[in-house]
Amino acid sequence: MFKRLLACGLSAALAFSLLTSCTAPAADSSAASTYDATIPAAAKEDVDSYLTGGAISCDDTVMTVNGVDISAAAYFYWMSYYATYLEYYYQNQNASGEEFSLSKQYDENTNYGDYVKEQTENTLSASVIATQKAKELKLELGDEAQASLDTLSENTSPNTLLYYATDLDGMLFNYTNYTYSDALQDNLFEKGGKYYANKKTLDDYFNDNVFGAKHILIMTTNMTDEQKAEAKKTIQGYLNKILKSDDPKSTFDQYMNEHSEDGGLQDYPDGYTYMAGDMVAEFEDAVSSLKVGEIDPKIVETSYGYHIIMRIEPDRDQIEDDTLRETYQKDVYTSLTEDWIKDKEVTTTDALNKLDLTKFYKKLSALQNIIDTITQAEDNSSSSDAAASQQSAQ
Repeated sequence: MFKRLLACGLSAALAFSLLTSCTAPAADSSAASTYDATIPAAAKEDVDSYLTGGAISCDDTVMTVNGVDISAAAYFYWMSYYATYLEYYYQNQNASGEEFSLSKQYDENTNYGDYVKEQTENTLSASVIATQKAKELKLELGDEAQASLDTLSENTSPNTLLYYATDLDGMLFNYTNYTYSDALQDNLFEKGGKYYANKKTLDDYFNDNVFGAKHILIMTTNMTDEQKAEAKKTIQGYLNKILKSDDPKSTFDQYMNEHSEDGGLQDYPDGYTYMAGDMVAEFEDAVSSLKVGEIDPKIVETSYGYHIIMRIEPDRDQIEDDTLRETYQKDVYTSLTEDWIKDKEVTTTDALNKLDLTKFYKKLSALQNIIDTITQAEDNSSSSDAAASQQSAQ
């Protein structure tokens, strides 16, 4: 399973870039217009009412955070965003092509529907609270931010709003909160700000969050169980000889250079310097349990294969200050957000609580498929027009 998102508005940049990059189908595209006619009229009138069988309308309040009312359009935008993202992830992880459903289990205790709802409510809570804190600091949206809101209003197509189960007011509510969150982060992390990262801050962060490691890898992807057993026996033999050597580090390097199947060895002959979260969990856990210079006395298995791991000093030159600063700011802001939402005052309506999310998303997916077809028809029409123009020019 991939890491929990704790969106907190931080994924909004990507989400809203999807909205602003979409335009309505071309007026002269007969194919797109034909498909557009297949969108139910009820969806165009009020997409949330259509998707919920009349139980919830776009402008209905479904959630309140610290006294701020959140409409269904704002809520379902995030819910559809996360559900669509999870479906994409699910399909890429399941080669069998098994149909995705929010009723399937995400982990031992949570199904996908509950997880999507959790992420949606955390995102909305975090963004509303960030806006409140920004206003407490008397931060205002500048001309550039207002221009972005105007662009979003002007460039977002009706079909894109349908795709994300929202309307213009719901989308603007979310984007305004995201923009305030962005302004708050700038205030907190700019020079003179409460969490500005000076050289000492970055050095301390580097020491706590950047690791160095070498490894010997025997890959086991696409191996049978018998082949994996043989591979483990081979690498265990390497480890036994390394640990019994008079100079384990030199012997480790010898076996690494002669036998490791890591494709990155040529580019990183002296080992990897990486930040927490960059490597698979089993690898990171093993490195974290070692002191610098130690070799793990156990074989470590990951999705790539079997590893012998040695922890080394990370190379400060391999991590640029801008990258380190960006990750520091993201980590600190995420931590702040987690603290803020612990104390939130939030309520959700009975209509939302009783909603069958699985049925909702199944109906939304069908609507999204229609819109995908419209978009494809428009793209095909545009490509044909461009080809015809090029031929005419020749």
